[in-house]
Amino acid sequence: MRLDEMRLEEHAGYLCKTMSRLMASLLQDRLKTLGIAPAQFAVMLAIDQTGSPLQKDIVEALDQEQATVANTLARMERDGLVVRRPYEKDARVQKVSLTSRAEEIWSEALEKATELNELALSGLTSEERENFIVLMQKVIYTLRAVNGKPPQEWEERCGRSFSGCPEMIAPECVGEDLETA
Repeated sequence: MRLDEMRLEEHAGYLCKTMSRLMASLLQDRLKTLGIAPAQFAVMLAIDQTGSPLQKDIVEALDQEQATVANTLARMERDGLVVRRPYEKDARVQKVSLTSRAEEIWSEALEKATELNELALSGLTSEERENFIVLMQKVIYTLRAVNGKPPQEWEERCGRSFSGCPEMIAPECVGEDLETA
């Protein structure tokens, strides 16, 4: 099927953007009572999952621009959720710590986000859920490679191999029309 024949509801970019927007809006509604925004929750999650308080590790975990994460951290600092200090080993590196206020709301925020994920996937069987997650991971793998980011890092994060495409996506992996896509 050619792109000009595709309905909007069949376009992967549109579907991903719509799903992302809806999830973000619903998460924002759920987190509002805790006084945090989805971007702040993501930073808290990155700190929790990486176990690292270094700003550069948060940037890497979220796969966002350094300036975006720095702005979110500045708002979190203003709101009393984090404290940033120079790292002892290198003063140019920022060490981020959650405040007691952030630690108090963390488990409830995580619970609300988990409930939303469950709600979003509730119409899928367990096999469909697993396939859905793996397929999204595979698409991200491909897009990271096209974007010049090492896709192997994504494989490591996902804990699985996405076979078929080397470090940079070969035309045979994404089709002959790479320039026209």
